[in-house]
Amino acid sequence: MQVVSTMHGQMTRGAGPNGAGSPGDFDFKVFVGGIGWETSEQKLRDYFEKYGQVKDVLLVRDRFTGQPRGFGFITFMSQEGADSCAATKKHEIDGRTVEVKHAVPRDQLQAAEAANAAKEESNADKATKNKVFVGGLLTTTNKEDLVKYFRT
Repeated sequence: MQVVSTMHGQMTRGAGPNGAGSPGDFDFKVFVGGIGWETSEQKLRDYFEKYGQVKDVLLVRDRFTGQPRGFGFITFMSQEGADSCAATKKHEIDGRTVEVKHAVPRDQLQAAEAANAAKEESNADKATKNKVFVGGLLTTTNKEDLVKYFRT
């Protein structure tokens, strides 16, 4: 994954596991999803400056084509900027409604996804333990016939 970052007006390129910036930046960072291909780093910076001073803009691009992948990250200089931005329900940039929420470090996100998957699997196990597939029934077979058969 290629990351394009503009920090204080200067463009840099990096490819870290969580993008550019230090781990403490996650307190001030928001995820922006649904970004249009035509949206530039500067356009993102200009839009998000109304919520607080922007420290960094990361627009994730495909490493082979260079095309934007439709998401990025904005790092604010303060917690208030990130909170204000994330609390706003609707964001529209270049005619597209984008999703904005607090960024979560990749390792924490993967742990949360694994916990959710385990929970869903547990719920699926509970739901399927009392079910059985019965195929090849005649069209005249009804619910009472099945209940009668399986009760005996």
